[in-house]
Amino acid sequence: MIRRFANNERGITLIELLITIAIFSLISILAFNVLTTSLKQKNKVEDHIDVRQEANLILAKWRQIHEEESSTTYGFCYNSDTGLITINSQLLASEGYHFEDISIKYSNDISPNYCEAFSKQPLFVEFTLVGSNGDQFEVDTIIGREIKVTENNEGSTDFFDYLVEHKVFIYGNSLSFTGPLIEGPSSTMVIKGDFLSEQLNGGASINVQNIYIDGHTTINSSSDDSYFGTNAGKTIVNGNLTLLNGKRNMYGDIYVNGDFYLKDAKIYKNVYVNGNVEIDWTPTLSSEAIVYYTGTLKYPKELNNNIVSKFIKKSSIATESFPEYPIPSLKPDKWFEDNGYVSGGTITNNKKIFSNDYRSDSWVASASNVIIVSKGNINLSNIGSLSGVLFAPNGEVNFSGASFEGLIIARDGFHVTGGWPKVTFKNIEHYISNPDKIPFN
Repeated sequence: MIRRFANNERGITLIELLITIAIFSLISILAFNVLTTSLKQKNKVEDHIDVRQEANLILAKWRQIHEEESSTTYGFCYNSDTGLITINSQLLASEGYHFEDISIKYSNDISPNYCEAFSKQPLFVEFTLVGSNGDQFEVDTIIGREIKVTENNEGSTDFFDYLVEHKVFIYGNSLSFTGPLIEGPSSTMVIKGDFLSEQLNGGASINVQNIYIDGHTTINSSSDDSYFGTNAGKTIVNGNLTLLNGKRNMYGDIYVNGDFYLKDAKIYKNVYVNGNVEIDWTPTLSSEAIVYYTGTLKYPKELNNNIVSKFIKKSSIATESFPEYPIPSLKPDKWFEDNGYVSGGTITNNKKIFSNDYRSDSWVASASNVIIVSKGNINLSNIGSLSGVLFAPNGEVNFSGASFEGLIIARDGFHVTGGWPKVTFKNIEHYISNPDKIPFN
């Protein structure tokens, strides 16, 4: 019985085996082609973003040299054979990049020689930046443009009054932040320099009503829940605004005195662009959002027309004033001595510190109502929670800890270097209510 059953068993024929192998090979080839195509598309997108970011860095460097006040001219040279540009004998682009189709004109429509000392009047600049892999990015902009602002004569011109009236939270040349949240829904933040993606944790949110950035701004986001600004506020960028990866929520009206690139971000209110606009594949605009622009519009041909129709060209656009308050100098050393400031020591509640260059590395579990004033930098690490005023008119503030509440005024910027902190606004009046007690002139 068993022998008969075994003899009746039927194996796989050669034809069935060959068909199976053929089907498996076909599926493998299709899967490999899909994977290869996806990787090529991913690399192409990344290469395009790399060239765009390099272009932004080039323009930021060029503008900085063009606008600095130490001289009236600077050396410029374009080598048409190599496609390289040097400014003051230094290469303008990183290794692997070169320039093509370059055109430079002054505002009087006169083109300078491409190897001479450039004067610091506005330059109308066009070029194509080419990466090592051949990816290209076209630039059409102005170097040295003057932002048109509306005069704002409301309130006092006194710096202290400005801090109080506009609820200023952060004021300085730069901001770098590794924490999850900057919280100041009714406050003002002023950054008098570039604000690039590497300066902001990709998932961080900035819940600040009025944001002023006097430079180029590039934002990448790793979280769809992150946000920038408030719906009742505004963001003013005196430079290019580039919104790259991630569905970051951009709240409030946005004013851009430069070019605007929009990829993934969600726009909730109007955007006013004094320059060119480029749309990538996946932006989101709310029903009430409109983008007004004065330059050119570039977008993929297959982009949904419902998105494209929200971009409207104008001969001129609305402008917003940019705060121009220089950080005042410190009062004399004797004033600090007479008003209860000490030169250093451990941070404790209600302590007032005045130092040439203050550093605290020892563990501080909690300290409130602290005022730290430095002629140089302020460096704080191993902080549990701290509230107060940090004032460094000639330097920077570096902070590593769990939380900070108060305000930061630092010429060279506020840099959160560790600790994943939450930073929260509190008005300067909470700590210094008597104007006679402010530590600056």
